[in-house]
Amino acid sequence: MPQPNAVKCLVVDDEPRLRRVLVRLLEGEGFSCAEAGSGTEALEILQQDPVPLVISDLRMPQMDGVTLLREIIARWPTTAVIVVTAVAEVESAVACLQLGALDYVAKPFHLDEVRARVMQALDKRSLKMEVEDYRRTLEERVQEQARRIEELSLERLQALGTGSPSAPSCTTSARSAYPRPSCTRRGSSPTPNTGTSWSTRSSGPGSWRP
Repeated sequence: MPQPNAVKCLVVDDEPRLRRVLVRLLEGEGFSCAEAGSGTEALEILQQDPVPLVISDLRMPQMDGVTLLREIIARWPTTAVIVVTAVAEVESAVACLQLGALDYVAKPFHLDEVRARVMQALDKRSLKMEVEDYRRTLEERVQEQARRIEELSLERLQALGTGSPSAPSCTTSARSAYPRPSCTRRGSSPTPNTGTSWSTRSSGPGSWRP
């Protein structure tokens, strides 16, 4: 009998007898099961109450199992899907695995095999969800780090733009501290103040005048 917190499962098959066999098996394992006789009915049930596990036949009227699988993967990507197929349709089942189904069961099947495939599919689903959660968390952390680096870069640029004015150079300070000495004309010497006037103009050869 299903428990109050039992995992929900949807069994989709156009053959009522086979559908009931699967439902009894899963309810005996503690699942809470719903039934659908076609892919269209299955989508209506999922729209009202999504479930973590769907077991669907491939050959059904109105909507086959492949179309139903595509719809489930597109609209409820966390739902685990197991397809049920005849032995002659194993290639179709493998194609369903490539589309996103987690496993398949070939008819006629043994109940122990169905039980094992269901547990494996749920384990794969849990692992897939954990990986997806980790990837999402990692992306959020990377984005947060990128935002923080950008904020720090902007803060540093603002600090450089609003810094204190530069101090005067050492050369300028040194020049202002000491007065600049007066210089004579290049090539001349300062004239000593001796009280005697020397004439620079000669009166004649070898003559001088005080």
